[in-house]
Amino acid sequence: MERECFCAAIAVDLKDSRKFSSEKVLSRIVDDLNRTYQKSLVTPFSVRMGDEIIGAVANFSDSFLVFRDLYHQSKLQKVGLYVGLGFGMIDTKERIDVHRVNGSAIRSAITARDSYVKQQTESSIFNKHHANLQFFVYAEDQMIPYNALNHYLHYILEKWEMRTDKQNRIIDLLDENQELTYKEIGNLLGKPQNAESNISRLLTRADYHLVKDAEKSLLDLLDFLQHQLTCKRKEA
Repeated sequence: MERECFCAAIAVDLKDSRKFSSEKVLSRIVDDLNRTYQKSLVTPFSVRMGDEIIGAVANFSDSFLVFRDLYHQSKLQKVGLYVGLGFGMIDTKERIDVHRVNGSAIRSAITARDSYVKQQTESSIFNKHHANLQFFVYAEDQMIPYNALNHYLHYILEKWEMRTDKQNRIIDLLDENQELTYKEIGNLLGKPQNAESNISRLLTRADYHLVKDAEKSLLDLLDFLQHQLTCKRKEA
């Protein structure tokens, strides 16, 4: 990989960190992210200064998958998270040490978290109803339409948060076992009677297919943005 490269950085902080053993919670999140995104890591996720996480992934689109995992972790660990997503470049030779790595991607992620999410400036319109996870996307590069990405994430997150436990259980089973029919999912849940119609109804109420399409569209958009930025840099 080139010394200077486009990537996505993520900066995370705990809400009300004094109420928790913050380093233990953050370490569990770091271990999960580094295991899941091992092949995409530019800067491995690390706990910095005892109460925050910094890391970077090579693909813009992976940042959304990290965001989704952080949302699930916030619910699993029962903690609130401030999350900043930054798009740009890593321009230092050092990439492993989070105390020394730098570039517009890292700066943008920290700015998103500290200057927007924590200060509730522009991010307030996106975070009014999100208790577990509050976020903002930012990029120093004016070629990156970061506010459009904020609206996209807000829409998806709002749909996630409206889902019931029953809907989430079915969706998790579907995502983990995509080859199964609704009837087979019903058998796994121990409710085979009218399984197809019941599951179809629950998924419709959860806007499952609509949200899946939105998630795929966002991933495609992020890949497209990164490709365009890379091509423009090569032409310069």
